[in-house]
Amino acid sequence: MADSDKEDRTLPASQKRIADAREEGQLPRSRELATIGIVGGSISTLLFTAGDLSKGMQEVLRHGLSFDRRAVDDTGQMALRFGQLGIEALWVFAPMMAVAFVGAIVGMLALGGWNFTTKPLGVKLERLDPLGGLSRMLSMHTLAEIGKGMVAVLLLGAVALSYSSGSFAELPALAASDVRSALAAGADRIGTALLLLVFPLVGIGAVDGAIAWWKHSRDMRMSPQELKQEMKEAEGNQEVKGKIRAQQRALARRRMMAAVPNADVIVTNPTHYAVALAYKDGDLGAPKVVAKGVDITAARIREIAEAAGVMIVEAPPLARALYANTELEAEIPGALFSAVAQVLAYVYRIRRGMAAGELGEVPVPPGLDPAEKAAPAAA
Repeated sequence: MADSDKEDRTLPASQKRIADAREEGQLPRSRELATIGIVGGSISTLLFTAGDLSKGMQEVLRHGLSFDRRAVDDTGQMALRFGQLGIEALWVFAPMMAVAFVGAIVGMLALGGWNFTTKPLGVKLERLDPLGGLSRMLSMHTLAEIGKGMVAVLLLGAVALSYSSGSFAELPALAASDVRSALAAGADRIGTALLLLVFPLVGIGAVDGAIAWWKHSRDMRMSPQELKQEMKEAEGNQEVKGKIRAQQRALARRRMMAAVPNADVIVTNPTHYAVALAYKDGDLGAPKVVAKGVDITAARIREIAEAAGVMIVEAPPLARALYANTELEAEIPGALFSAVAQVLAYVYRIRRGMAAGELGEVPVPPGLDPAEKAAPAAA
């Protein structure tokens, strides 16, 4: 099953997957690059500061071989003296150690860059499984690391042997020369040998870095199903969104129908449109649309209005205009004030018994009735 999953992962990793992997501490790292940083930094410092390093070691050696009478008589002074010599030696090698430390950091961050996370520090109980630990010890990754180490040792040994074999003939001449010349020549040979060892290390680090990058990219690859699932999570599940929207519409419809009994008038066309208007006497605002709908919803609005005793007025152009140009719980537009005021006045007169009969035609300003736009198109 695991092999089939790896075969299905043919797509490059998305930015979200890469970001999640960084949070988990999964980054491309190369131990050989860190080794190059440590060894290369140490050798470079040694070559460029050989004179200062030699003088510093001579001073440490001179201080170590010089004794005073107090150090000989008091054994407690010996420990203090030893500590002082250790600190002096540490200061002598401090530049080399600092460069090696910086080189190790640069080598570790060369591939994946800086990343701070505490998740890898969490306790993982599966790490305590002895069988799992044994399987990790015998895994292909471990064998590959051992193989890389053996190749590096063989390559470095071959370079060292090749250089030293050419220098064996010079050993008798160095032994016959004076001490200063022999030390200078020996130091020159050692520096050249160390410098030659850097080149195979750079090659090994470059190959190991490329392998680590390739392996990380391969492990980060995604299958089409994983990419599809990630896109769903990023955009949200459409089925869930659809259900939420349906529930919201149903809730809004129930709330709208509950407001119909409190309306002052229902304007219809009379079959397809229905708009419920409410207006409070003394209110400085315009009448509001508390409910509106077409077809089935319009029929339901009329049923509720009839049951609640709300007056229904047929004004087809006005009903269409109100439905097309208003929003729920919003005031009617100013262009329809006159037409709506005519309807409300008619309703108030009916309620007071001051009028009877049909309302008559209610004029609507041009451009507000959708039927005016549909008529030329149909023609």
